[in-house]
Amino acid sequence: MKQSAFAYKNANGIEVKYPNDFNTLTVYSASGAFVGKYNLPETGNYQLPCSGMANGLYILKLEGNQRSES
Repeated sequence: MKQSAFAYKNANGIEVKYPNDFNTLTVYSASGAFVGKYNLPETGNYQLPCSGMANGLYILKLEGNQRSES
């Protein structure tokens, strides 16, 4: 069974935990507007900074070797 990714808000931004076969994180607003694309380290843990991002709902899309998850 493959592990799933998850994210949660903390004091420093959004903490994203994921299996290390993901290598890219793309962020979209709830309306579908592109916000940013980030390269993920192989550690399985990334701190997405929220400075400059308005309060609201965001969609995080993780992509990797023949796999994607939103």
